Amino acid sequence: MISILIILSLVIMLTGSIRLSLMGWKATLLWSLVWMVVAYCSTMWLTRLSMEEIYGYLNIRSVCLFGFIESFIFISYVFYTGKGKAILSYYPGLMLIFPVTIMAFWMSRTVNGISFMTIGVLASLVTGALLTGITLLMHQHRCEKSWLYIATIVSLISYILIFGIL
Repeated sequence: MISILIILSLVIMLTGSIRLSLMGWKATLLWSLVWMVVAYCSTMWLTRLSMEEIYGYLNIRSVCLFGFIESFIFISYVFYTGKGKAILSYYPGLMLIFPVTIMAFWMSRTVNGISFMTIGVLASLVTGALLTGITLLMHQHRCEKSWLYIATIVSLISYILIFGIL
């Protein structure tokens, strides 16, 4: 179960960071700040739940289904040339909430002896550093839409395999 969560989080993080790297710098920084706030809020939310409730929320089949839908949105962004492309260009990849929440869950359960507010701040800082760093790396390698297409195909295959396993 843990290895499937890690693989799923890495696939989502890869496609989401490639999508963020195709945006401008201002939009990328804005979305990084949004994900930092999400990391803090999810840490505060997860610390109030029991392990059974958290595992109830971590429905991997639903994550695969929503990831499949998001993959079609990314493919539409790559190939669509109409007026709707401007709308699709602002879509950041909302499935990034899954790896951000998994990281917040991991940090809230493994770091002991620190207040939950401090763990939330640490989770948000790690999220911001990871997203900004990966996006900067993608910008330096001149990431294009073809990268997003390849990552989306890989994510589709992994969603199908994980959905079939469970």
